[in-house]
Amino acid sequence: MTSLGIVPIRYHSTRLHNKTFRMVGGKFLIDWTMEAIKGSQLDAYVVLTSCKVVQQYCIEKHISFLARPIGLESDIASVIDSICWMNDNPLYGYTDIQMLLQITNPTRTTEDIDKCLDLMNIESINSICSVVNVGEFHPNRMYIPLLGNGLKPLTESTQWLSTQRLPKLFLRDGSIYCWRKKAFVAGRCASLLPNRIMSYEIEPERSIRIDTFRDLYLAEKYLTRVRESVY
Repeated sequence: MTSLGIVPIRYHSTRLHNKTFRMVGGKFLIDWTMEAIKGSQLDAYVVLTSCKVVQQYCIEKHISFLARPIGLESDIASVIDSICWMNDNPLYGYTDIQMLLQITNPTRTTEDIDKCLDLMNIESINSICSVVNVGEFHPNRMYIPLLGNGLKPLTESTQWLSTQRLPKLFLRDGSIYCWRKKAFVAGRCASLLPNRIMSYEIEPERSIRIDTFRDLYLAEKYLTRVRESVY
């Protein structure tokens, strides 16, 4: 069973400029993901990018990359389109297990990657998704905005349930998406999470996805605390 880590990278970000090479926890944001991958049990990994700066980084760090078409990096492009494009390449499309690892999650570890790879040995599952408990941000406490500042409960019948009685719900965390390629293809490449999905829960304090300066601040605090605890 062969495994491949896939790292799609856009140099330009509409919400946080030059996100790839922002410093967080004493390293470039990209470094956290690449170092976690290099120490893992993944058989191979590849960066997908059209950016010359990222490509040069890969050359200097001896990281394999594919120069994907710039059209696959637009705001309206789906990452699934990039995966399908990559799978047409014989160097990488042969793999059995594929794992999407976005650089926006610097708190993901080598251990997380390896645990998910081990779980894929369970033949009854086709995919794994990293998730975080929604906690206080439960849909039972959400409202739909109406005209004139009005509000309508998202869930009419259960909005006043106590915290203890709220059903446990997960939100996709974005750290890891892992799937069997044959199940992905069998599902007409419609989802990175083919049927029979297993959850991989991430602790709320390290479920950080870098999209804003606030996210950078939270990641800096967490990674600094982890580094200090080691020493």
